[in-house]
Amino acid sequence: MGSYEPSCRLLLVEPDSDASALVWRKLTEHFGDDCVQACSSIAEAVVVDLRAIDLVLASMELPDGSGLDLVTRLLAKRSDLPIVMMTMPGEPNVAIDAIRMGAADF
Repeated sequence: MGSYEPSCRLLLVEPDSDASALVWRKLTEHFGDDCVQACSSIAEAVVVDLRAIDLVLASMELPDGSGLDLVTRLLAKRSDLPIVMMTMPGEPNVAIDAIRMGAADF
């Protein structure tokens, strides 16, 4: 009997190249090379065909706005899209704001 490997198409939105490389490496180890798409800004993220995305992992710090702006724009395009926000530890107010705006987790 063959093993079942679930497919999950992830969109990674992270402007820091070092952080992006680290997260990308871990995601591709787990999910495989063909399931992750990376971009570094809100402008890049909103042009992605969101119907092909199962989950968004996004930084709170983006070059063209905040992660909260990204949550608002992505959920306006696809309200059922799970979004997990990433930020530095010790920013509980930001986490609370992101959850209130519709992020699935922080």
